Amino acid sequence: MISERAFEKMASKLLQLKSKACEASKFVSKHGTTYYKQLLEKNKHYIQEPATVEKCNELSKQLLYTRLASIPGRTELFWKEVDHVKGLWKNRADLKVEDAGIAALFGLECFAWYCAVKDQKLRLQHSGTLSPSFFGISLLLSVLECVLGRETAITMAKNEANASDFSKGLLQSEELYKYILETSVYPREPEALKELRSVTHNHPMANMATAPDAGQLMEMLLNLVNARKTIEVGVFTGYSLLLTALTLPEDGKVIAIDVNRSSYEIGLPVIKKAGVEDKIDFRESEALPVLDELLNHEENEGGFDFAFVDADKVSYWNYHERLVRLIKVGGIIVYDNTLWGGSVAEPDSSTPEGKREGKKAILELNKKLSADKRVQISQVALGDGITICRRLC
Repeated sequence: MISERAFEKMASKLLQLKSKACEASKFVSKHGTTYYKQLLEKNKHYIQEPATVEKCNELSKQLLYTRLASIPGRTELFWKEVDHVKGLWKNRADLKVEDAGIAALFGLECFAWYCAVKDQKLRLQHSGTLSPSFFGISLLLSVLECVLGRETAITMAKNEANASDFSKGLLQSEELYKYILETSVYPREPEALKELRSVTHNHPMANMATAPDAGQLMEMLLNLVNARKTIEVGVFTGYSLLLTALTLPEDGKVIAIDVNRSSYEIGLPVIKKAGVEDKIDFRESEALPVLDELLNHEENEGGFDFAFVDADKVSYWNYHERLVRLIKVGGIIVYDNTLWGGSVAEPDSSTPEGKREGKKAILELNKKLSADKRVQISQVALGDGITICRRLC
């Protein structure tokens, strides 16, 4: 099985490949319509009739699962295929649509690799809801630019972006969610956060980022407690971290903990540009050792104003036991994903197997928080559900 670090390294390389594929597609897009017709005529003997959506889905599954069946022991071959895609880019002057299509199909296989490891520790640590269509459609858009023309492809990209935004929320009406974002959230969202949200959208796990409407509430909570010292467990590309750093006063500090620095570095250029990097103490580590180390120093007990938790759901209660000591009386702890896509109110049979362990941990957390007299709580249906805890004693 692929190690966590190797998995993240592969994700980073795939993002680079996707970017290069988009550049390559721009090179040939001006010839798209004419070439498309010529391509079909030249290769019509490959086309299986009827060329319906159902037929395409059937053939796609055959190809995808045939390649998936060949995965075991293919680590060396994987990197050979990466080198092949690099070679296509190097010789882009002679790039053909067929080559771009093959590169995109390779990208889809990599997407399937992500699905195949969804039960592994990395998946549990971040516990984001991966949009099933996002990564595959992002890669295929580069090919669509060639075939359909740039304008059509861009329209599809925008549609996918809108769908991805909505999938983060729990509202049943996409129109209502858009209304909330466009009326209340986006007009007040700082430019730096807009930029980081845009950068994160290209990530294959973009849906792990904090929902902007949930972020808006977090900003208000930070202001209400006059936060100066905060803790963040689980950083990803840093949307909530940047929001916190922007909200804190000049002498404010946030201890940011994540096992994966490479994702944080995706958003780091935006954080630096915003001029708030000096407020951030990033620690690449499991969270529990860092929290325990903080508690080893007596002055840290009750020394923090605010904490945001969006990491390993299985460890949420362990985090809570430590954070409730680190946060001051009247301070706030916010837990993300506490409605688990709405599945907390559904039978396990309707919950994907890969999300059941996380769901079980969230159900246990919600039950324990309800009985915890040390905190006042409010569960809010923003994003994937957040629970706000205010320390009482």
